[in-house]
Amino acid sequence: RAGVLHLNPDGTVAEQMLWDNPADVVSLSVDTSGDILMGTVFGLVGLDRHLKKMTRNLLFAPVVKCAMRDPRGVLLMGCDGGLYECLDLPEHIRHDARDPRSFAGNVVWCMMKDHAGNLWIGSDNGLSVMTYDQSFAIYSLASITESGQGNQIYCMHMDSKDRLWIG
Repeated sequence: RAGVLHLNPDGTVAEQMLWDNPADVVSLSVDTSGDILMGTVFGLVGLDRHLKKMTRNLLFAPVVKCAMRDPRGVLLMGCDGGLYECLDLPEHIRHDARDPRSFAGNVVWCMMKDHAGNLWIGSDNGLSVMTYDQSFAIYSLASITESGQGNQIYCMHMDSKDRLWIG
């Protein structure tokens, strides 16, 4: 069985939503509708919190590690195979080694929006920043730290002073 648990601040279970589905939950986020977006090993699934059931399979993709809406309201999914923009038909954005302005890496671990509406994307090969006009700026972790080591970015946080923390 797979599912999600809603915990109280004291650690007790407030509610649980389990189902007979082999799709392990890898990531969670809340959609603008209030539904929970669950990234699984098979794709993205919507969960209606009020009905306590899966509402829809949003997209089949390899291991959805993160999902969110961009400033235009378009659903984005970070996966083992790159970034998916879910418009009428999903657009698959991948790294192109021949293009230095291309998306940084094909394993997307995390995403976040900054206050200006730019989308920051952490991957297996550095950090990409997608501006509202869809252009990319790419930063390798080695160039940021000046250490020459490492390139995977697993998590990010923007604090109240607009400083980006990456891990």
